[in-house]
Amino acid sequence: MIIGIDAGCLSSNPSLQAGVYHVAKELILGLAKRDIKNTYILYVFDNLPKEISRELPLHFIQKKIHRKGFMKFGLPLAFLGKKPDVFLALSQVMPLYHPFKTIGFIHGLDFVPEYHTVDNSMSSLEKNTRYLAKHARELITTSRFLVSQIKERYKRESIVAPLGVASFFTPEGEIFLHTNPYFLFVGSLKPSKNIPTL
Repeated sequence: MIIGIDAGCLSSNPSLQAGVYHVAKELILGLAKRDIKNTYILYVFDNLPKEISRELPLHFIQKKIHRKGFMKFGLPLAFLGKKPDVFLALSQVMPLYHPFKTIGFIHGLDFVPEYHTVDNSMSSLEKNTRYLAKHARELITTSRFLVSQIKERYKRESIVAPLGVASFFTPEGEIFLHTNPYFLFVGSLKPSKNIPTL
């Protein structure tokens, strides 16, 4: 079987390597360690970072597609050449042309206008998510809360796949002790994370 993966987020600017980047990276590296039977096509804008590519076996093929028009034109044209049997839409968006089963990943529904005023990304993200929710064969999300939100907003059932923990997090090492109470925040610094409330 050929499994296509939207891995464009892995060839992003390093400053954009936040949640979706890490989910995609760990999922792909996990599949590379466990699946020797299927062929994977990773659709990217640029070469994957070396720390990822050196971990990928030969049946994980990188297919470069120009960043501009990646979703609208690049992916559909690539699908005409070699169509996957299943497509993993990891970045909460899928192309209009998708003649195969698509599994869509929804990472969040925080479409609050004041958080997304630059380049109209809020309405674009909302439109892409609505299309994904309507047309993907299956939807995967990361919490029961998001399952309820997807059901309420898009009238779709989804599957909960809680995020795993990368292998470099181990129970070994010293325990951090501090004399003052504190919160540990590990998310990206953006308004939708509501850091002032924290």
